[in-house]
Order: sequence, then structure tokens, then C-alpha cells
Amino acid sequence: MKLKRILFGFASASALALALTACGEESTPNTDNENNNVNTGDNENKDNTENKDKTGTTVPTTLDATTLYCVGDSTVCSFNDSYYLPRYGYGTQLSNYLDEKVTVNNLALSGRSSKSFLSESNYTTLTSSIKSGDFLLIGFGHNDQKQEVERYTNPTLAYTDSTTTLCSGETSPVSFKYTLYNYYIKMAQDKGAYPILCTPIVRANANNDYTGSSGHKTSTGKAIDKSTSKYEAYGELEYVGGDYAKAIVDLGTELNVPVIDLTTITKDDYTALGYEKASDYHAFTGTKNGVRSGIDTTHTNMFGAKMNAYHIANALKSTSSNLKNYVKADITKPTYDADYTKAINTSYVEPTYESFTEAKASTIWTSIKSPWYGTVFGDVGGASKVSADYFTINQTGEGASATYTITSKGSGKIAEKKDSAAMVFQQIPSNKNFTFTATCTLTDFAAASQVGFGLVLRDDIFIDTNNSAINSNYICAGAYGTSAGMNACYARTEGTLSSKGTATFAKGDVLTLSINRVNQTYTTEIKKGDTVISSNTYTDYDLVAVDNNYMYVGMYAIRNITCTYSNVNLTITGDSVAA
Repeated sequence: MKLKRILFGFASASALALALTACGEESTPNTDNENNNVNTGDNENKDNTENKDKTGTTVPTTLDATTLYCVGDSTVCSFNDSYYLPRYGYGTQLSNYLDEKVTVNNLALSGRSSKSFLSESNYTTLTSSIKSGDFLLIGFGHNDQKQEVERYTNPTLAYTDSTTTLCSGETSPVSFKYTLYNYYIKMAQDKGAYPILCTPIVRANANNDYTGSSGHKTSTGKAIDKSTSKYEAYGELEYVGGDYAKAIVDLGTELNVPVIDLTTITKDDYTALGYEKASDYHAFTGTKNGVRSGIDTTHTNMFGAKMNAYHIANALKSTSSNLKNYVKADITKPTYDADYTKAINTSYVEPTYESFTEAKASTIWTSIKSPWYGTVFGDVGGASKVSADYFTINQTGEGASATYTITSKGSGKIAEKKDSAAMVFQQIPSNKNFTFTATCTLTDFAAASQVGFGLVLRDDIFIDTNNSAINSNYICAGAYGTSAGMNACYARTEGTLSSKGTATFAKGDVLTLSINRVNQTYTTEIKKGDTVISSNTYTDYDLVAVDNNYMYVGMYAIRNITCTYSNVNLTITGDSVAA
């Protein structure tokens, strides 16, 4: 098996234009035998003699050389990270199960939807390279659900719907099915190639609940996309929810195109195994005292990717796609004993952490005066973005009358498994009780996915560091955005986010935020005027897993937001009593 990897491409302005014009206007699907790969008569290699494998399936004894192109998101693509259990998409493992006459050309890119992929150079590579007799595996869905203008597609609309757009400011059809058909399926068929649809893998769910977003079934929500001024000008948009996996299956039926229902396959596998064993399939960012930590419930490790590739190959044998003839005979399912250890990064070294000292203070945010300090850290989007071009952290006034303004100009995020912060912080001994309060004015704000603000109490701190592996424990008197709304009074523990529930905020809101510690009990609260919007209590919460000597309190803002913090008060109230 020859495996060809295509590295992450750069967006091309002309590529989207190509995508929107190469396939022409809305068209009727080709249902005759010439280009439709489910009609097995014309998909056979007619010059090949045939025999049957042990299952009775007729296969040619001689196979023509072909290329399998893979498009999709991070669950398909290749990675190059330094995790303890690094991420691998299933496109990297398909070659284990296919004949050597197949060259796998994995064009998938992390973070892309079926819509946003059209603007990538990898899409141009696809349309210019795929040829008659090739195959195209289409694996989108995870990011089509994101409530962002550039990525979102609507799973409820017909594949013939070329007129419905997300809003009046957009010209691209928003239909998920339309995008899949016109720019992938029809494109491949017009080239004489054979498309195969693949539904997305589930996201591992600790409660084995795949009835919602873990199983790619979403609810309708409203949000303002502030990723660019253009999108912000659209105002609040409605993002219609639905069942993305079902939309793909239905599209395959409607167009007579083979579908691998990987959502159902992985859901059944994960449910049978249970969360703990299913976790063995997934990436872990690191270890803590030699024990894996920081599970990534979306992305698989090499073991999980190989398992998904096996599922695809095994399912192919029951489809009408001629690619089934290239599946190796007698393929076997990966096992934990044989494949899990191979997924571990042998070069991984558990990091050593050193507590903050004034000598490590930032050289960028110099207006912040001791005992407070400024920093930007986490999954910021690149080391170059840790700068005043992308963030503002500023102090005016002194002492109790000081005001702190924090602005994030679109970089960074607060997401399920990764986050970042532009932050003003102070270090306090881990054995102290305290009260921490501030007035937070949402100077510039719109509810949107991955935006965040508030007060935080963290286990550790990092100074001006872009590092997506930072996944430490913390609690917040604040909120972060998801497709369901702003999750208020939230926390991260062992890499997992949890919150008290959703709350509503608006630009101009003036909020009173507080975090209090009394021995091993922590309370967080958000008030607007005299009304408590949200509060939460944590008992025996682990905030000394990384830094055993100190904790870090602070004010933060991230992703298209400006927060002004005033009346800031941190008071040590005595020694805490150990649990």
C-alpha cells in the first residue's frame, strides 16, 4: 500500500471561487450507469478475471491501480503533535486494510467543514488531481455543526436547495446536503471517480449518551459570529440544528451513493465497551505522575484511528462500491493488547512545572503593576499571536482604584478540551483562604461559541505561552460560549469542562463576580445588580495537582471580547484547614 500524505494547505482566495464555479449551478444527480458507483456493473474492472473469497463475495483476481482520496476534518487527517497519546485521523490508517494497488491520498484538514474546506488549496488539489477510476471518501460533519458563518451548514435542507443562505449577507447555499452533493459527489462523478460518504465518528461521552451532540444531533441556536467585522455586522443569526449523520445517510439513499455509517458503528462500539475502555481509542495530551491525563474525546489516537479504518474497510464489503474489491482478505480487528501500546508517544516526557516568580513576569504587558501580572497562554493559535497585535492587557490607576482592560481580538478560544486566556493574575499560597471580587463590565461582547470572560482560580500559570496541551484544573466565576448559550460558573477538571448551566449576557452588562475559599470549599457567583445570575460550589476540588505550593487568581477575556474590571479586591482571610 502506498500512502501519500498531503500536509495542511494554506487558504486560497481563488480556491473558493473554483469550488463555487467548477460544479456549476444546481443540477440533477446522475442516476445512470456511466458515473454512479453504486451501479456495480459499470464499476467492475471488466478485463479482470474473477473469483470468490471465503465469504462468497465475487472479487477480481487482478486489480487496476487506483487512488483513494480522503477529504474531511480532524477525525480523518494526519497530525504532528507531541501528546502522550498523539492524535491520528482514520485516513492515516486505511492503508492497513487495502490492497497495494490503492494509493491513499489523505487531503483532510483539521477544523474544516464541508463548506470551509472549499477555500483550501487541498480542495484545489482534489479537483485537479482526481481522475476516472479513482475513489473519494467524504468524511465531514463535526465542524458543519459549528455556529460560525464560515463553517456552518444546515442538515435539514434538501440537496437541491441552492437558494437558502444563512443570512442576507451570504451568497453560498447553506444546505449541508447541497454542499456535499455539488462540490464532492457530483464533482467526483463528473471526473469519472466514485464517491463514498462516511458519517462522523461519535465523540466519546462519559455517560454513554449519544442522543445529542456526542452523536451529532444538535439543537437550533442563535449567536453572533464576531470572527470578522463582516460577520459581526450580520447580527444574531439562527443556526438550525438537526441530525448530521442521518442527513448523510439520507443523502446516500437519495443519490444512490454508498454510505459508511461510522456514527452508528462507533456509537455501538463505545456503548458496548463503556466510557473507560472506549477512552483507550482517544488522544491524551499528557501524563500526571505517570498516569495518562487530558483526554480528547473528539480525536482518536493511532489505536482508535486504526479501529475506525478497520470499521470502514469491514463495512465497505457490504456496499456496492467497487472499492470493496481492494479490501485485503481476512482483515482482523485491532486489539488493545496488540495496538494500544503502539499508539503511545515513546518520545513523550512528562513536563516539569516551576512556580511563577517575578523574574518570569511578562515583558509585553508592562502596564500591569505588582502584585498583579499580565499573560496570554494556552491554545492561542500560534506563538506569533501572543502579542499586542492580537490582545490588549492594560492597567490604569493604582491600588484599589486600578482598572484593568482586557481585549481579545479574535484569537484563542475556550472549548471543550482546549482553551486559552488573556489574563491579569496574582499568585497566592495554596494553603490560604481568600475572597476575590471584581466588577466586570462587558465593554464589547456578543454571545458566541468559544468566547469567555470572568474571574478564575487556577492550579498553575504560564507566561506568554502558546501551548494547546495546557489543560489544567480551574474554577471560574464567569461564562464561556457554546452552541447552547453561555455556560456560567464553570470549571475544568482532568481536562473536562462542566458548568452550573446557561445564562444570558449582553454588551454593556455590569456584573459583580466573586470567588471565595473557605478551607476545602470554593464558591463562585455572578450577580447583575442584586440578582444572582449563577453560582456554584466545589468541595475538595484539586487545585494543587501541578503547582503544589501556589494557586493563581485572575481576571480574563478571550475571543472577540473586551472586558473592563474595576473594584478589584483580593483579601487573604486566613489559613485553610486541610481535608
